[in-house]
Amino acid sequence: MTRRGLRLAGLALLLGLIVSVTPPAHAQKLFEHGLVQDPARLLPDVTLTNQDGRAVRLSELRGKWLWIFVGYTFCPDVCPTALADVAREYDGLGAGMFRVSAVFLTVDPARDPAERLKEYVRHFHPDFLGLTGSTEEIDRLVRALGARYNRRDTGSASGYLVDHTTYVHVVDPNGRLRARYPASTEPGKLAGDFWFLKGDKP
Repeated sequence: MTRRGLRLAGLALLLGLIVSVTPPAHAQKLFEHGLVQDPARLLPDVTLTNQDGRAVRLSELRGKWLWIFVGYTFCPDVCPTALADVAREYDGLGAGMFRVSAVFLTVDPARDPAERLKEYVRHFHPDFLGLTGSTEEIDRLVRALGARYNRRDTGSASGYLVDHTTYVHVVDPNGRLRARYPASTEPGKLAGDFWFLKGDKP
């Protein structure tokens, strides 16, 4: 083979290697419609209480993707609307639902005991997980998620409201925060970004 032929063969081999290690464009669009957490953040292994009254360490939930929404059951508007939207997105996963846990984390543990959480989350979807616990453990997780909340006295019959951020926080199966989706995210986009759970091409 001539020197020119060797150079062309080498170039072809190099191009082949580049193509083989570069993922397709659509594979690079993970969390395309969310706010990506870069670098991913490992969450603390807090101990909380689920809606059945059982103590749960966050590490026990590893192995699945988590969609965590922070709120409270007395929330008059944003929480019920957002959870109804999350339920639709969750159902939109189809067969991929078994690899995701949708979690409602209350920031009002004084008024949201396990039994109230159980009734509340099941109103939106039978698969949803409700979590409460001590203020200290809740706050550790809320800070790690980059969420915020603030109790505001109103003088009303309920006594107070809780202002809070309104994101669906996406945690990967290794317990790392990967992205946040605003409650205003266009319908279908959250579930659509989880195409890799639905048997679509990677």
